[in-house]
Amino acid sequence: MNAQHAFTLQIDRKATQKRVIELLTTVRIYKQLGLIRRESKITSLYEPRVHSNTNQIGKPTETLAVYHADSEERLRVLSQRVEQALSQLSQKQREIITRRYLEDETAVDYLIWDEIGISERQYYRQKAEAFWKLAFMLQAEVYLTSTS
Repeated sequence: MNAQHAFTLQIDRKATQKRVIELLTTVRIYKQLGLIRRESKITSLYEPRVHSNTNQIGKPTETLAVYHADSEERLRVLSQRVEQALSQLSQKQREIITRRYLEDETAVDYLIWDEIGISERQYYRQKAEAFWKLAFMLQAEVYLTSTS
């Protein structure tokens, strides 16, 4: 008989939650501050540099301009994807995620569940379900790797 091997991937819940929180934090900062631009380095170095003969010219200003344009677009698209994913959540889940991660960085869980008017247990259950849904909608799931 031919034995079929089942290939299943398991999701690392903690790493997935951490990744979703990182995405939500990035979107919050982008919405509050906009793109944080890098500065061009124009100060000369006081150390001698040995150059190889590559005949290439460095263009730090052009490289920086491309970086800013690409970063702005990437953050705008991420913000749109998060907004679209949030619209797919239930009202309670959307309110929990928005208050906790997108509006105010000083928001704490116990204040939010009190303001919303739900129990602690229901709050954490709704929050976990929202993270699970967001992870898949934002393609932010992290899979466990087997070391065999």
